Amino acid sequence: MSERLKYRKVVLGDLLSVAAMERSYFGRHAFGPGMLLYLLLYAGDGFRVAELDGQVIGYVVVRRESVRRGRAELPTLAVREDLRGQGVGSALLRQALDYLEGAGVRHVDLQVSVRNHGARRLYERFGFAVVRTLPGYYGGGEDALLMRRSFGDRGRRE
Repeated sequence: MSERLKYRKVVLGDLLSVAAMERSYFGRHAFGPGMLLYLLLYAGDGFRVAELDGQVIGYVVVRRESVRRGRAELPTLAVREDLRGQGVGSALLRQALDYLEGAGVRHVDLQVSVRNHGARRLYERFGFAVVRTLPGYYGGGEDALLMRRSFGDRGRRE
């Protein structure tokens, strides 16, 4: 698979595939096409896709919130379900973190469902730590965890 797998910056033509994956994996919490277009325009090199045989199979978005304060957020990361556990998410996350670190970001925040154990483990492997629980963040009583990775701390990275 590795020879057929490419990582690159997202392009406009990828947004329909990304939007379909968002809806499939995140349901009512998914970013719609308008928000994805906004992220394409404003996230710069922080919006990356993984492509296998010409098909988008995963993506990550990181966005600098405040250059002055050195803050960023990771609003979404997803990998096609049948390809999870094969390093695609790790590679996307590594690229996103390298981009942020190169841009002088001091820390990056994300929110993840308390029930999404796979994503939580991935983020922890890359040095993210739980800051606090966000009660009812997703509605319907579903809590989220606010997680943060500080680059000065040099947390564990794969």
